[in-house]
Amino acid sequence: MRFAFALLLATAAMLQPAVAGEMRELVWIGFQNSADVARVFVKTNEQVQYRVNDKAEGALILDLFDTRVQSRNHKRPLDTSQFDSPVLRIAAEELEGAARQVRIEIKLRNKVPYEVKQAGEVLSVDFKR
Repeated sequence: MRFAFALLLATAAMLQPAVAGEMRELVWIGFQNSADVARVFVKTNEQVQYRVNDKAEGALILDLFDTRVQSRNHKRPLDTSQFDSPVLRIAAEELEGAARQVRIEIKLRNKVPYEVKQAGEVLSVDFKR
């Protein structure tokens, strides 16, 4: 029981920013197409808190909290429509407000199963074929 509680606390601590309100930076966005998955990945300067919304019609929305885009170039959309992939387009925008965040919209050709993983500073979304 103590081990499970300690593990729960350690996991919760990992998800919390090191300093409340500290701003993270989106360093780059990438796309990788392979035989079994199409991967969208986001590199940040530190681990970020995020939310996934798959309720949007024809898109998956990824919100990165307390994050800003490091370079204007990363706000340019990635057109992946020429690949044999469920991913058509990837675009990032900064949302201004009380809490600053980056919204990444992944436009999809069709709805497919996906898996989101975060390993340190890299957040990836794998879309199954």
